[in-house]
Amino acid sequence: MEKPYAGRASIIESGRGLTIEIPFRRSWSDIIFMTAWLGGWLIGELMALSFILDLLGNNDESNLTSGFVVFFFIGWTVAGIWMIKNWLWYVAGKEVISFENNELRVARKASLFTSPKVFDLREVKNFQLNITGDSVNSLEVSSDKDFASSGSRGMLKFEYRLGTIKIADGIDEPEGRFILEKLKSKSIIN
Repeated sequence: MEKPYAGRASIIESGRGLTIEIPFRRSWSDIIFMTAWLGGWLIGELMALSFILDLLGNNDESNLTSGFVVFFFIGWTVAGIWMIKNWLWYVAGKEVISFENNELRVARKASLFTSPKVFDLREVKNFQLNITGDSVNSLEVSSDKDFASSGSRGMLKFEYRLGTIKIADGIDEPEGRFILEKLKSKSIIN
């Protein structure tokens, strides 16, 4: 008798193909820290914005002070956007890997400023476990760094054109093996 699947990933089969959703491994201490940091950031953002608005109304401040505040405000805003992006990923992020219409699509849901990566499934070769013992919660496409976040060590890997692609971070080796066998049994990969 086959036991029900009880891994971290959700495997969804449909008439069009197969989708695997892997939630980010959350660290509540990191989420609490980022939330507190964002609270402090918001206070600083509002103070800098208020100062800039005051400068626009009064021309008695020096140009050096005005330039510094504008420079600070831009850098502070960029840092806040970066932290919001990370906070969203920690709170609701998941990697979605779908196989349909001869395409392998890898997307990061709840991650700002990333777009799905699409691979021609006919060019995917040597799909296997990535057993290196160095898993972290991110995604790397070693032949195309624009999708990388902070260097992944996903549990599954494959060769695509002249690069090695690592996906399925956040799962352990037995679950990776189960997913690999599922893809083979459905004749999605060889």
